[in-house]
Amino acid sequence: MQANTPLHQQYLTVERSSDDWITGTELMTLEQRIYLKTLTQEAGENFDDSLSKASAEEHIKRLQQQIEQKV
Repeated sequence: MQANTPLHQQYLTVERSSDDWITGTELMTLEQRIYLKTLTQEAGENFDDSLSKASAEEHIKRLQQQIEQKV
């Protein structure tokens, strides 16, 4: 981080593990659900609509990497 970057911007750009999320055990958000459904279809995988926010985020990251490697 640059020393001149405001603290609130530094906080927003820090990568956090989904394991550290306070709300990570809640059901995934509507946005996650829509994006994950699109990714699973593109990857030819089954969509699981019961994932938590944290699990959905990990699944999204994995599928993004998988799809990027195919391109």
